[in-house]
Amino acid sequence: MQQPKPNASPLPERQPEQPPQQAPEAQSQPAEHSLSGIIVKEGGVYVLVSDTVIYQLDDQGRAREHAHRRVKITGSLSAGGDMIHVVNIELIS
Repeated sequence: MQQPKPNASPLPERQPEQPPQQAPEAQSQPAEHSLSGIIVKEGGVYVLVSDTVIYQLDDQGRAREHAHRRVKITGSLSAGGDMIHVVNIELIS
């Protein structure tokens, strides 16, 4: 009886497993906030005075239109929390 011969052909090389590619993280959008107060001109720029906090406003044109009025501003705060990127300004009656 003949002995079976071992297979002499080499096994294919196994590729090292690579971690799955991760999708680039979506840039997180700053959260929108609604703040109310009165827009006044201070130091040559319009700001929102809300309770005891004063916020700088990045849209001076719209702020000027609502000067000396009580408003609700929707927008995102800067990283430092002292500037509002204005999305909307509404008059409060």
